[in-house]
Amino acid sequence: MKSTDQRAPNLRGKGIRGRRLVFVAIALVAALCLLVACAPQVTNEGVSEGAASETLADAGDDFVTVKAKSYTNPDAGVFTDTWYNREVLRAGNRGCESCHNDMYTSIKGLTIGGETTDMLVEHPIQEPGYGKNYGWRDCTACHMTVVPNEANGLSEGTEIIHSIHFGSQEFSENGTCLSCHAYDFDGKLVLWDDYKYSAEVAGTDGDASNWAEMVDKLSKRGSKSESLADITIDPSFSLSDVKLDQRVSTNPDGSEFTFAAVNLGLPEIDAASYTLQVNGVKGKSSWTLEEIKALPKQTMLYTQDCVGNIQNGTLISNAEATGVLLSDFIEACGGLADGMKSFTVGTTDGWKCWGEVFGVDLYTEQGAMLCYELNGHELTAKQGFPMALFTPGIAGVFSPKHVESLDFSTDEPTMKNLWPEDGTCEDGWMQTGWLSPAVDGAEVKVGEPVTLSGWSYEYNLQGHEVDKIALSADYGNSWFEIDVREKLPDYDNGAWVVFEGTWTPQKPGTYVLHAKTVDNKDPNMVPHDSTGLKWDNYASVIIKVTE
Repeated sequence: MKSTDQRAPNLRGKGIRGRRLVFVAIALVAALCLLVACAPQVTNEGVSEGAASETLADAGDDFVTVKAKSYTNPDAGVFTDTWYNREVLRAGNRGCESCHNDMYTSIKGLTIGGETTDMLVEHPIQEPGYGKNYGWRDCTACHMTVVPNEANGLSEGTEIIHSIHFGSQEFSENGTCLSCHAYDFDGKLVLWDDYKYSAEVAGTDGDASNWAEMVDKLSKRGSKSESLADITIDPSFSLSDVKLDQRVSTNPDGSEFTFAAVNLGLPEIDAASYTLQVNGVKGKSSWTLEEIKALPKQTMLYTQDCVGNIQNGTLISNAEATGVLLSDFIEACGGLADGMKSFTVGTTDGWKCWGEVFGVDLYTEQGAMLCYELNGHELTAKQGFPMALFTPGIAGVFSPKHVESLDFSTDEPTMKNLWPEDGTCEDGWMQTGWLSPAVDGAEVKVGEPVTLSGWSYEYNLQGHEVDKIALSADYGNSWFEIDVREKLPDYDNGAWVVFEGTWTPQKPGTYVLHAKTVDNKDPNMVPHDSTGLKWDNYASVIIKVTE
């Protein structure tokens, strides 16, 4: 079923940053998880006695002590094994993954609460999908950039992270500032995990003319490399046999992957005694699960993403959702009472969707669904059993789970759209990611075809949709573009689109591939990154090509 963004009202919505302040309570709960997750060595210092004992007890064998790599050791990592990359960049001993080989292992099983608090809350985020790992930007989507200072008590969101690392004997014996950071061309400290994808690592600001000048200087000095870091530049990069589809998301082994964050715990609900209460309708106002399932059902593609998902992130998935359209359900209830134009959703877990009041017209026109099945099976507890309100083109945070009531009213809606009128957007609005390769360091051979694939997704409100998917192998100086509607005439702009094509590298070296989504209304728009990146915010992956 196609979503109908063309009919959505072009109204001004509340700013997403203002709504984030409502998220303080949850971020406070999650913040302590980050403190433990980022620590290279486990200690109880700085955690209340009750909370610490509960946390460590629940973690069990999943809680691991990190063995920090020494920045002083030469290691080229995923870059070409050259003297510069080994001895100067020391790329293999830098970034989160150099020590935290699996960031999720450090946080799964952790809980907060116990004797000193009234709540016991598991970390809300599940294991990452698509063969990827979590990185620092996945954590800071909530822990630094949602409610800086208020949520974490941080100065610039960094003091606690620094104190944990510097307070660790393991890190103090092996790490330095450059284990996590790099100095950019302006002399400022930046995060290596982002900086490694920038042209500055190669020795230039990325401008094509400056790149040519650098290559010339290197050649005069007898270097056979195209850059200081031996990054291979390919302005003619392209894919052949390009195909697009809107497949259901899976892990590399073919198993189902659906993103689901636990908002306020997992309630136990008995399907046999479940009822959905509806207020503000002319007819039937109480429904059992079986009665709802007896109504005419629909199946649609539905992409659920976290509003804080980053470029190349894993807090997103595409599934086949089955249930009753909100518009059909309202009709089955005898229609709305006079004057009803907004609604709120009551949930068993108490999630309030940041206090938003939804517009009836917006949600019905976007194809909102009372969903009770995903990919042919009933919703799991994490997915919102027994009923969730899923709406194409709207962030997951506004898709309440464990729905127990719909309360229609004459109030003016506050949730009208997510796109600001100034034409800007953040990561969650407009995203791109790599599926193959999923992580840095894949090795391929010169002249041998290799399949590259990834995804693109954009909130389809106010007429926005993915127009093109663009790929670059020269730091964005030139782009290979894939026209979505040309390749996929039946494109459903309420769900993600997956690209797949063949690349045949013609020369060896390390390639930094960038991917971006091109918006149909503003082709030059690049999602703003609230962590302060000064270079363009693309999905990036590093591939090594050998002879």
